[in-house]
Amino acid sequence: MSRSDVKTMCVIGGPAAKKAEDEGFGKCRTTFAITLSMISDAQLKALRTATVDKSKVTRRANGDVDIPARAVVADVRFTAHDLSDMTLSYRHGNWFIID
Repeated sequence: MSRSDVKTMCVIGGPAAKKAEDEGFGKCRTTFAITLSMISDAQLKALRTATVDKSKVTRRANGDVDIPARAVVADVRFTAHDLSDMTLSYRHGNWFIID
């Protein structure tokens, strides 16, 4: 997200984006472009060096992981409104956002 590469964002977020599209939201490239426009330049810059506090990540029994926005450690504060809490799943050798 920090490099504003919508194509890559749609690959990583593909499963969740498909779910959102099925629920009436637009196509991935359109919705991620809108999302990027809602994040400040300072936040985008901070995401380039952001890390995740593993102590705030929850692993489910099926191996998926829940990452709350509050787990993002950056020079700028992020809330669930800014980034959204998300669930990642390891599929075909890569991590994907599924929710």
